Amino acid sequence: MSMPSARPVAATTPPYLVMERTWARVGQGSTWRLGWAPIAVVTASACPCGSKKPYPRCCRPIHAGAASERPEQLMRARYSAFVQGEVDFLVRTHRPSDGSAVDREGIERTSRETDWRGLSVLGRGMTGEDRGWVEFAARFRGPDGSRGFLHERSEFVREGGDWFYVGGAPGKPRAPHTLCLCGSGKKTKKCCGRA
Repeated sequence: MSMPSARPVAATTPPYLVMERTWARVGQGSTWRLGWAPIAVVTASACPCGSKKPYPRCCRPIHAGAASERPEQLMRARYSAFVQGEVDFLVRTHRPSDGSAVDREGIERTSRETDWRGLSVLGRGMTGEDRGWVEFAARFRGPDGSRGFLHERSEFVREGGDWFYVGGAPGKPRAPHTLCLCGSGKKTKKCCGRA
């Protein structure tokens, strides 16, 4: 009896085993059964964007040049780029709405000096076929160890099939009784929303 060729099968969240389908002998007899056997352990870390997918199968292909399909995907990839230090990607996907030059040094400094702690998408939408927006909160610790968050409604435009970040404005103020966006676990009125 010949053995069938094995084919790899993988789960979608790390760490996971890569399995192959193989024939195995049952006991000492001449009976064989088809089963699964582990051949490798993959421990790729989860993507910083919060998607729960491994970084190599989430934002990394976009950083390497694959097109974003929608504004939220580009926004998540840009957040991951800040975490991973992908400055070239951040500069390449930014088209300031006022036509000014992109501050590469500022982007590089922010990426290097900021400890990004998490991303929450609060809203998203389209304002036309080639324009969209994403409201998000990105939690961080600054160079001095202080905790903070960036709450923004980012605007995006599609040019030649690719999405670009064109700018943003502060997000809508949070209700005092909701949890603070900085991640402290406190209500907004007892934390960053104090007057």
